[in-house]
Amino acid sequence: MGQWYEISVMIGRECEDAAGEILMEQGAAGYSVEDPRLAEAADVRWVGDYWPDVSDDGTIVLKGYFSSPLDERVLATMEARLRSLEQFGLEVGFLELKAAIVDEEDWAHAWKKHYHTETYGRIVIRPVWEDFDADEEQFVIAMDPGMAFGTGGHPTTSMCLLALQELPLQGRSLWDVGSGSGILSCAAGKLGAHPITACDIDPVAVEASRVNTARNGVEAHCIQGVIEDLHDQADVIVANIIADVIVPMIAQIPERLLPGGHYIASGIIENRVPEVREALRRAGMSIVQEWQQGEWYCVLAALC
Repeated sequence: MGQWYEISVMIGRECEDAAGEILMEQGAAGYSVEDPRLAEAADVRWVGDYWPDVSDDGTIVLKGYFSSPLDERVLATMEARLRSLEQFGLEVGFLELKAAIVDEEDWAHAWKKHYHTETYGRIVIRPVWEDFDADEEQFVIAMDPGMAFGTGGHPTTSMCLLALQELPLQGRSLWDVGSGSGILSCAAGKLGAHPITACDIDPVAVEASRVNTARNGVEAHCIQGVIEDLHDQADVIVANIIADVIVPMIAQIPERLLPGGHYIASGIIENRVPEVREALRRAGMSIVQEWQQGEWYCVLAALC
């Protein structure tokens, strides 16, 4: 096993997705998130080097892993970009960056102790290292997210899993924009969607999507890119990203949806919900249903 260079970022919870994007753009091979609210939801107490015992003061810790150390100039630039998130209405709060060296085996496997089989409606997300006896009403997805985002445990993902089950997906085309680990593509495929196209700007996520969809017998076209790189139209578009990406995307959704199509948007922090609703209204779309978990929202919309 080799060594990796860990950059630890303590920042306000609202900045999770944006801060993770900054770490990936800077060259991180992947990142983990330590959030006391997730520990509370899972009814576990995460302690130790990788799951520290922290009070819920609104801050979280992201840890990005790099193959080589970052010099002081790069770290200073990263810190400046993180602080600039306040310009987008995100609460940065107390910000702190730390650097450390860790063994690959430590960070690559320690989190697995806390990732277990979970059920979201009829969808069961099973880690590949666990067994599960499903009943005939359940669809089981075997996942190994690796270093890509998407285990089902984060509210933004779990709400999308519930939203997908509200739609008749059998034989309908679906685009998974910002696919991460491919978990939503897997769920859509199990629910009968076809064809499926998954796209993400992160090559690590694209590979994870390919591996996980193939593992679950789901046929999906996985590409590196954004929605502008997708052609024609789809019956369903799901985007589990952040409001800064979702809001400008909404304007083009009506022309990218087939008649009777639906749009699922998640990763929306509470204070950005009015902005998303207004963007949907301007685009001529109506909200069918909303979900909320903590400060996160997911919206299911349709063409008016």
